[in-house]
Amino acid sequence: MSAFAGRPGAAIEQMRVSPEGNEAVAAPALPKGAVMTGDAAFCRCALCEAIRDGGGDYLFTVKANRPGSMSDIAASFGDAFPP
Repeated sequence: MSAFAGRPGAAIEQMRVSPEGNEAVAAPALPKGAVMTGDAAFCRCALCEAIRDGGGDYLFTVKANRPGSMSDIAASFGDAFPP
């Protein structure tokens, strides 16, 4: 897993993820205050809280297999992002 910085446009940190683990579990060890992006596997409350508590932000894909999250997003943003 890598932490990428928009400036200078390079990976600023890399870490090995154990075969038994995954990136979503290892992600809180990345630099604080960063913006983290990830696929639907990263949609975990504990991870989002750790990023927020570290002064960072996140942008994760939410899929239909998380109906609670999908409905919360729809209620919050309404027609801001039409299909």
